[in-house]
Amino acid sequence: MMPCGGADQGANEKGKDRKKSLTSKIKENKVSIIVVLAVLCAVIIAIAVAVTLKQSKVQVQTPASKFHHALFYLKTKGYKELVEMTYLQWIKDENQQEGDIELIDGTYITIPQDGVYDIKFVVQLYFSEDTPDFHLFLTLYTKNETKIESKKKTLDSSHISKHEIIELSVTRKLKANDTIFLKMNMVKFISPDKHTSHLSITVLKINEPP
Repeated sequence: MMPCGGADQGANEKGKDRKKSLTSKIKENKVSIIVVLAVLCAVIIAIAVAVTLKQSKVQVQTPASKFHHALFYLKTKGYKELVEMTYLQWIKDENQQEGDIELIDGTYITIPQDGVYDIKFVVQLYFSEDTPDFHLFLTLYTKNETKIESKKKTLDSSHISKHEIIELSVTRKLKANDTIFLKMNMVKFISPDKHTSHLSITVLKINEPP
């Protein structure tokens, strides 16, 4: 028969083992919770960084300027073709430039953003007294020689004055990177007076990206 003292000692040892086991489980649970929290924090940080980078990328891709305007003066000489339809040449007035409308090779004008644009041009003409009757055409094109607008002016020698103008105004919806240009016949009659013939382009409405 086991003495009572030995039974008490065995019970105490079992109690200590249970306590150690419980303490160990609590520590393991704490470690598991800490690991889960660390993973959650890492995921949240990763999501926040991804969102920030995406927003930054969108900001970089979206043009900062929301207003575009440019003024160009017509070159009055230097054309190879003087009678038939030919490309008009322009000089940009840098002091009247706002936004990102660009002039390429002196002829082609690029559109920076989708939107509605107001395009106005005036050509000053000069005639001598012996100028014969003829039809003058001034035409605005976009890429692939697609005609946007055209103006015809019939010049009658019996009613013609030394100074005449031909002008055209059009409001047009254009897309980013569209190219526009103008052609005219009888460029030999362009007035030599500088700054009397000009082209202006102004955005009226920008189509915001989705």
